[in-house]
Amino acid sequence: MKKFMNILLAGVVLIASPLHAENLQNATPDQLQQAAIEAVNENDRNELMDIMREMQRREMHFFRAPRSALCEREPEKVGYIAERFGRFGTARQAYFTYLRETAMRDGVCSCLMGQMSFDEFLTEKFGFVQADLDEENYILLRDYRQERQYDVADEYRSFYATNCRKNN
Repeated sequence: MKKFMNILLAGVVLIASPLHAENLQNATPDQLQQAAIEAVNENDRNELMDIMREMQRREMHFFRAPRSALCEREPEKVGYIAERFGRFGTARQAYFTYLRETAMRDGVCSCLMGQMSFDEFLTEKFGFVQADLDEENYILLRDYRQERQYDVADEYRSFYATNCRKNN
């Protein structure tokens, strides 16, 4: 009788597995996320693996909190920095360098670009806005980036590893 029950149970598992896989394939991203949370809470490794395989198949990545629009903003590629190759990259790196310096000074671990806009950076650091960016102002921006970029990047990496990684 015990052997019969084991065979019956194995048959049910084999029949249920395709149904389970089909249910996961038809689940919405929110349903998959909720199912993953439940599998973790119930310590159901097999269920979690099935869910994660489905997430991988869909190329879903939603265990990280969604970033706000402020965290995605960059300098606009217009005007003087758009006129010649390389100017936009230089302006962008100067902006990121300043944001990293500001984050370290203030002890902030939140998204860098959420701190201030490109115009706010230009105003605070140099006293002009992007619309006023010309050759003379660009040289100030370029020199700032060249002088600080690599040192600040190294300092920020250490700062982030020490202060922020455990929180994110």
